[in-house]
Amino acid sequence: MNESPKERGAQMPKVSVIMPVYNVEQYVDQAINSILNQSFKNFEFIIINDGSTDHSLERIKKYQDDSRITVIDKENAGVSAARNDGIKMAKGIYLSFMDSDDEVEPNFLAKMVEHTKNIQVDMLMCGYYVEHLDEKEGMTKQVPVRMRAGTFTKEHPPDWEVDANSLAMLGYIWNKWYRRQVIIENHILFNEEMNFLEDIDFNAAAYKYAEDFLVLENCLYHYKRRRRTTLVSTFREEDFDMQLQSILKRKSILQEWGLETPQLEQVVAYLHVHAVKGFCVNLFLNENQLTFTQKCEYLNKVIERPLTQERVKLFIPQNIVDRILKLTIGKKMGYALAIISTFYSTQRKVLKMKF
Repeated sequence: MNESPKERGAQMPKVSVIMPVYNVEQYVDQAINSILNQSFKNFEFIIINDGSTDHSLERIKKYQDDSRITVIDKENAGVSAARNDGIKMAKGIYLSFMDSDDEVEPNFLAKMVEHTKNIQVDMLMCGYYVEHLDEKEGMTKQVPVRMRAGTFTKEHPPDWEVDANSLAMLGYIWNKWYRRQVIIENHILFNEEMNFLEDIDFNAAAYKYAEDFLVLENCLYHYKRRRRTTLVSTFREEDFDMQLQSILKRKSILQEWGLETPQLEQVVAYLHVHAVKGFCVNLFLNENQLTFTQKCEYLNKVIERPLTQERVKLFIPQNIVDRILKLTIGKKMGYALAIISTFYSTQRKVLKMKF
């Protein structure tokens, strides 16, 4: 592992921004500049090149003259290991994580700092924008996601209306700050065996040990959802089980903070059914080596699970797609769902070829 040492001065940085980088040469400059152009300047920026095979490292090195930046260049070990390297090196009062293909608002750091002047909470969370981008980086849709603002403790938990957005917000790491002392003293690190849904696993531990957290309504982070340039994908049956584990961990976070409500089970049911939908997309939209019969067998195993059947009963459809899901899953119509998924994926591929 090679790193570029920097003179840090006597003042401890307020926040350490940790950003792993892997093969994002076309996006990494935007991500770096969105941090360097912050109105608040007392931060350190730890960039970990996780064995990129493109020109990401060359792009990162252009910024090494900035004394706030430390670049770590290491062999590829995965995003969890890269973030752990950043945690171990960090000196800030708070830790912040950023994905190398996203951006933040120019006042992201300033707004978060503003709310820690009088109180030093264990965690902070802000709203964010989900931005859907096409192949030419044009934004097709921007969705703001936020919660009601406030400072909460386990003795005085939030009285949020629990929905899919609130569960999503709790799971991500990039819209949060973590007090470093809490992370270090409780030995909270990312599971290096996980490179999928690893942020939820980390957050479950962080929420367990946090005594209080502060929520800002401001949408300060831009989460970019880019359309895949290829439809080739490896099918993994275990991905569905990992999705269910992530739902349970999000549920446990709310329970930890006293938010056990009747709506919670309905939201869990919603997420479970939509995990089945994602499973269908993985099976039928992305190319793999499975025959149609094999795909139907996998799909039937998922929808016939007792837990799936239990949750589909609680599932409240929001639109026609949801109603189709409730009917086909509830009646265990795996073959029908497979045909619908095949038709849908064919239409998507035709549209992609045309446009």
